[in-house]
Amino acid sequence: MQAGITSSITTIGTIIFSSLFALFYKRLKQFLAPVAMFIIASGLLVLYSASSIIMVGIAMFLMRATPLMIPTLITDSNSFRFLLIRLLFFVNSR
Repeated sequence: MQAGITSSITTIGTIIFSSLFALFYKRLKQFLAPVAMFIIASGLLVLYSASSIIMVGIAMFLMRATPLMIPTLITDSNSFRFLLIRLLFFVNSR
């Protein structure tokens, strides 16, 4: 039962972060990818130090900040970080 609850929390986190993408993008623009990575890293830190199911749920919610980062990297195709991501995916796909 607890695994089902935590997986539903990740779904809720994805829905919330996806619906707030326009607001985050308008305010942060070019700093959106680093902020999203910071949110994901803080979620991993909370998951590492979790001692209860509530802490695991909070970590899963924070780790679903990837919808903030992915559209930014796709639309910002001329930036250095997009080229770096493409290079990393190209190297890993070989």
